[in-house]
Amino acid sequence: MAKRRPKITIRRWREEDIPGVIECNKAAYADYPPEFEYGERLYDMQLAVFPQGQFLAIADNKIVGFATSLIISLDDETYWYTVDEITGAGTFSTHNYLGDTLYGADLAVHPDYQRLGISGMLYERRRKLMKRYNLRRMIAYGRIPGYRRYAGRMTAGQYVRKVVEGELEDQALNSHLKAGYKVKKVQMEDAVEFFVDTASASHCHFLLFPEYFTYQLISCHAASGGYVYTQDKLHITPSDFPFPEKGIQGEADPNVESVVVSELALSALAQQRHIATVRPLHDRRPDLYQLQPMVDLEKIRVE
Repeated sequence: MAKRRPKITIRRWREEDIPGVIECNKAAYADYPPEFEYGERLYDMQLAVFPQGQFLAIADNKIVGFATSLIISLDDETYWYTVDEITGAGTFSTHNYLGDTLYGADLAVHPDYQRLGISGMLYERRRKLMKRYNLRRMIAYGRIPGYRRYAGRMTAGQYVRKVVEGELEDQALNSHLKAGYKVKKVQMEDAVEFFVDTASASHCHFLLFPEYFTYQLISCHAASGGYVYTQDKLHITPSDFPFPEKGIQGEADPNVESVVVSELALSALAQQRHIATVRPLHDRRPDLYQLQPMVDLEKIRVE
């Protein structure tokens, strides 16, 4: 049975629309953790900075889709940028009327109103905006939600190529392709390769990656015949043994993509068990609680 097609209206945001935009976003991206969701304050800032670039779709007297955008200056040689860097952490403080690029920040369509052409209508408003401001191009990040079914069997780059060539379908990526976008880069794959290559050049024996690298790291190495040891949860912490008050082995600037390389001396760790200022293992209260391993542990001694 064909889906009923309601009357759909595309217009610019108004301040009173923001609660409806938030609800639409929650419905469209129900799998997003709450900490990644924008609230009323950020949407207020986006609207205030560039009201001409924020559009929404109305159907059945409610907001069923929206798109946000801003104008930026972007170097052709730019290798790598994050969403936070290009959007000012969602505030659109990077918006520049003198820029040459329209950046499509967010686009969402309520699940009950998908496959009605709403995303295409929102993309068309972005194209008109680009022509109005005589901009050189329009770019955007895109999710590939369907990749989770193939992670471990192929890299993200291989998955994207198959979608582009029509061998696989991905709802989000297909929507971008239908709107005329061309894939320039698979960002996560580039990021993993960068960190792995840097670690290899530094002869690292032990690596800690952000949690969101896990699937891609496994895929890259599986495709190349490599081996990656993983476990469900990996906690690297000195909190079971004495350690200096701050206990920082290496530190990078906050909110900057970077690699921290540091030497880990096992002999120094052993020494800290006896002389460090924080000693939770020594100070435990066995009269109140005891910790017992659920499985047999192998003890490794390092001279």
